[in-house]
Amino acid sequence: EDLAEAIDPRFSTLIRFAAYTGLRAGEIGALRVGRVDLLRGRVLVAESVTEVDRLGLVFGEPKTYQRRSVTLPPFLRDELRVHLDGREVGPDSFVFTGPNGGVLNHKAFYRTYFKPAVRRAGIPPAMRFHDLRHTCASLCIALGAHPKAIQERLGHSSITVTLDRYGHLFPKL
Repeated sequence: EDLAEAIDPRFSTLIRFAAYTGLRAGEIGALRVGRVDLLRGRVLVAESVTEVDRLGLVFGEPKTYQRRSVTLPPFLRDELRVHLDGREVGPDSFVFTGPNGGVLNHKAFYRTYFKPAVRRAGIPPAMRFHDLRHTCASLCIALGAHPKAIQERLGHSSITVTLDRYGHLFPKL
């Protein structure tokens, strides 16, 4: 059983979305329907949400303060279409919501759904949600993506960050 199958079915698309887009947890939680273009297979990353002590969930710019556009593989476009069908959604609605339809609180999601799914899937318990971002980078490298394209996809501030983090995965010349 893989992680997307082991998790509550309401969140299986979220797991695949994280692994194939490389978005940060806060970027996924803040993603709005109006920033998803299923026809062209792209999402605009323009916002992030994080939990701040005593303030609750706070929305702001992505970590590097730059918007970016990320492509979606065809299977994920189809899955997102199904995920959004049957819901009352407008352009400002969140793509991924908490169990009651509100903003997805990553800390609560992680504790209540993600870590139990990791255990059920038989994945080593050290697995973190952020590791899905690393999965995306690894897949991009395996497919021969240029380091600059990976930097842009992941929203790294510089190519140095990308190469420092993932350089060991690139083929040796």
